[in-house]
Amino acid sequence: MRQFLKRRLANLSLRFLLSSVIFIASVIFFVLITRSVLGPEQHRMDIAAIKAFAKETTTTLRDIMIGISFLASSPFLTVAYLLLLGWYSFFHKSWRRGLATAIIGIGGSLVTHFLKVYFQRPRPANPLSDPLLTYSFPSGHSSAGFIFYGLLIYLVSKSNLSPGYKILTGILLAALSLLIGLSRIILRFHYLSDVIGGFCIGAAWLSLSIYLLEHYPVSSSNPKTNSSRK
Repeated sequence: MRQFLKRRLANLSLRFLLSSVIFIASVIFFVLITRSVLGPEQHRMDIAAIKAFAKETTTTLRDIMIGISFLASSPFLTVAYLLLLGWYSFFHKSWRRGLATAIIGIGGSLVTHFLKVYFQRPRPANPLSDPLLTYSFPSGHSSAGFIFYGLLIYLVSKSNLSPGYKILTGILLAALSLLIGLSRIILRFHYLSDVIGGFCIGAAWLSLSIYLLEHYPVSSSNPKTNSSRK
């Protein structure tokens, strides 16, 4: 039995272990966050964050945050995923790979939507833009942005760019993802716990998706490429 376990553990890649740790940690942290959302009193951290940003928010800052928030909106991400699909189809001759990335985005959005319907948390009062009719927890922009820009970081890491460019691009994309979450709080579309919950869902879904992409690689749609691999 011990020898069997040793062989199984030896076959586990570092990538699988890292994906598992991120997935499990994200799910656990999400569960902890839900305790504050479902509690009888609103979380003090949420109220404190709303009040803190309300004191510093100007018209210019609001407009900037609206622009940043748009970078994780459904219209923007729909076009972005279609561009990825086109990129893989025409430049890499692998529309299946492009379709896989789009499915990752759609799947993450569906998970977030079902969680919103389940928790049915109202949004903060007095938003700084047009009120939204959907529920608040978890933040859809935060989860969708985390998944999309995290996926871009992964794709860049697999590219032929130099290590320096990969690191710089990764830092910029990660910062953008965090700014999107921050924008949702400043605009009073979400509480802080909504954004953290969205990040947790995004991290869990992204880690699972990347593991599946690595473990079950999507083959090229080019017949010559496929035949050469046989």
